Amino acid sequence: MTARSLPLTHRQPPVQPLAYRAGAAAIIAASGCVDSASFSALDRRMSEALDEGRRHLVLDLHDVESIEPDALGFLWATLRGVRRRGATLAVAGARPSLHSALGVLNSGGLATHASVHAALSAAPRSLESA
Repeated sequence: MTARSLPLTHRQPPVQPLAYRAGAAAIIAASGCVDSASFSALDRRMSEALDEGRRHLVLDLHDVESIEPDALGFLWATLRGVRRRGATLAVAGARPSLHSALGVLNSGGLATHASVHAALSAAPRSLESA
């Protein structure tokens, strides 16, 4: 299940990230550079998924080239909000160049997976322990 979305950039209005739903899970695919301006579209998609009753969110980063430090702060706040709502958030497919930045969030409970498939496979275990 590979998804492509338009890059999130400052030169155009924020593009709505693609979202797919599968049972209790929602996959939100982003691309390009994720910064504080574009993160609001991602956050909105994640909030919509939670409002629909999804309990496992997967942020697909395989087409993301970079994540700005401010966006990491927003991701941290989103992770805390997702957990307060009794759900889980995982990232999948991040490029190796993003691993160190995302590693900071692992201590806060952000699960990272090599692929969306791996993240979805881990969902039942993480939902049981949530």
